[in-house]
Amino acid sequence: FVSGMVYDYSRDIRIQENVDTLRLFSRSRLSLMNSLIDHRVSTGFDVRVGRHVFDLTFSNWQTAIDGGQVNSISVGTTLAVSGAFDLDIRLAYDDPEGYDETIALAVSLFYFGS
Repeated sequence: FVSGMVYDYSRDIRIQENVDTLRLFSRSRLSLMNSLIDHRVSTGFDVRVGRHVFDLTFSNWQTAIDGGQVNSISVGTTLAVSGAFDLDIRLAYDDPEGYDETIALAVSLFYFGS
C-alpha cells in the first residue's frame, strides 16, 4: 500500500512573529505542537493470517512548526476482537531530523457500530 496526506492550516505557523519560541517546545516528542504535520507519505505491506492482519510500514513526514523531517518504521497487527471491535497494536521507531530517536508502542481500540 501507499498513502499520503497534505495538511492545510488556517494560519502558517512558520511565519508567526514568535516562531523561535515555538521551536523550543517542538523539541519535546510529547508536545501537541509536534502533532501539527505539514505532509506525510507512507508505504508498506500487510499480510492476513486468519482473523489477524500484520503490517510493516515506512513513513516520512514534515512537521508544520519547524519544517523538520521524520523517518519512521513500524510493525503492527490488527486483531478482530469481536464483530464490533478491532484492536491495533503497533511498535514504531522514529528518527526525527535534529532530535533523538523515539520508540513508541501504541494500542488502539476501534469500534464499528451505530
